[in-house]
Amino acid sequence: MKREMFFGVSGIIGAIFGLGFLLVPDMMLRLYGAPTEPHHLMLARYFGSALLTVGLTYFLARGTQEPAAVRALLVAGLVGNAAGAAISASAAGGLQNDLAWVTVVIYASIAAGAAYYLFMAKQPVGVQSA
Repeated sequence: MKREMFFGVSGIIGAIFGLGFLLVPDMMLRLYGAPTEPHHLMLARYFGSALLTVGLTYFLARGTQEPAAVRALLVAGLVGNAAGAAISASAAGGLQNDLAWVTVVIYASIAAGAAYYLFMAKQPVGVQSA
C-alpha cells in the first residue's frame, strides 16, 4: 500500500469514528459498554471532535510530498495511535466490553503503518512515489 493510501484509509477510519462519537455519542458509548450519563456524552463528543480532526487531517494531507509535513503526520500517528492502543487494551474486558479489542487492533494497525512508513519503507519520507 502506498503511503498516500495509508493516509487516506487512516483518515477515513478516524473521520467515521469521530462522526459517530460526535453525532451519536450515546450509541457509541453503549456499543463499548460505557456509561451514557450527560458528562460521559460530553466527553465522548470532545473525543469525537478530536478523532474527526485527526481523520480529516490525514485524509486531506494524503497527497502531500513535503518531507517535514509527512514526517510530522507519521510521528504523530505513531505516538497517538500507540497511546490509543495501550489505553484501549487497558480498558478491554473491564471498563469497556470486548469490543474494545477491535479498537486496539485499529489503533495498533495505524501505529504499525506509521512506523513502517517512518522507518522501513523503501521510499524515504517525502520522496515522491512513481
